[in-house]
Amino acid sequence: KNFILNINKLIKQIYIKITYKRNIIIRNNKTIKNL
Repeated sequence: KNFILNINKLIKQIYIKITYKRNIIIRNNKTIKNL
């Protein structure tokens, strides 16, 4: 049971990192377009 829980935590962390990076990229693209 703990094993599955750990995997879920790991997946969440990876997902958060990916979305965070994607948000930064999207923000950068918007600022570039605004320039």
